This record gives sequence, C-alpha cells and structure tokens, in this order.
Amino acid sequence: MTGAMNGRFASTTSRTTRNLFIAVGFQLVWLSAAFGAAHGSALIGTLTALVFIAAVVASSTSATRVLAISTVSAMTGLVVETGLLSAGLVHYEASWPSHAVAPVWIVALWFGFGATISPLVALTGRDRWIRLVMLGALAGPAAYWAGARISALQVEDPGWPAYLTIAIIWGIVLPVLAALDGRLRRRQAAPT
Repeated sequence: MTGAMNGRFASTTSRTTRNLFIAVGFQLVWLSAAFGAAHGSALIGTLTALVFIAAVVASSTSATRVLAISTVSAMTGLVVETGLLSAGLVHYEASWPSHAVAPVWIVALWFGFGATISPLVALTGRDRWIRLVMLGALAGPAAYWAGARISALQVEDPGWPAYLTIAIIWGIVLPVLAALDGRLRRRQAAPT
C-alpha cells in the first residue's frame, strides 16, 4: 500500500511540477511577445512561443494532443485578433505580416496559450465550466489591459466596449478550448 501511495504522490508531484513549468513558461512567452511587440519586434515573442511549445511537447506523454489544442488555439487567435483589429477595437504594434490581420506574435502567443489549457482545466476542479467562463472573462481583458500598459497594443478609447467584447470572447473561448482538450484526452485514452 505504501508503494501505491508513493507512486500516486510521485505522479501528483510530477504533474504539479509540469503544470508549474507550463505556467511559468507561458508567462515568459507572454512577456517576451508583449515587450518584443512594444519594441517593434514580432520575432522575439514568436520564437519564444515556438521554443516553449517544443519544450512542452518534448516533455509530454501526449504530444499529439498538445500540438492539436495549440494549433486550434492559434487558429482561434488568428480569427479573434483579426476580428478585434477589423472592428477597430484593438491595434497592435509590430503588426507583421500585415496591418489587416492579427500579427504573427499574437497568433504565436495563442499557440503557446494552447499548451496551458490542460493545466488550467486541472486547476479548475468542480464546477469547471462556470470557473472557466469567469476566468476567461476576467483574465482575457486583464491581459489586454497589461499589453496596452506596456505599449504592445492599443485599446480604442473609450475602452469599455473593447474590454466588454474581449470579456465575452474569452468567456466563450476558454471553455470551448477546454472542452476540445477534454474530448482529445478521452479519444486518446479510448482503447483502439
């Protein structure tokens, strides 16, 4: 019995360490993308996101799932950020490759964010969906506010329509990405 408890503890400890690695790693991606963009560089954040994803995939027992959810997250980001840009709610620095679409650094940020979905779901516990909606609706606008404060982007004035739109979008997107991650996890665990 002690061996089983030690195995469970080791598994929980390694999962906690991995989730901490992912959380800290993504914060580094966010900071490098935002500060890079604020200084006119799309390359810094993009490369940091790619290195982060490579590290997460290399340390994962479910690399295919991580890549799949990260890719869907990046595609979602391309659509969402281009929509916010087209609506005139947000304008980005380092707008490469075009001023008409979301810049590569913010799409790379969404790509990196995809790797955080599974740890976020693990942290939300019971009543997961309510918590994910609330987390998305609060953390999404906070990230844009922080990005605006360091000059990586500008939110149109008055800011409340943009922040309300961002809260609604993130209140939907985060639970949808979590549901997709859960579906991929179940499919991966299903016997073939």
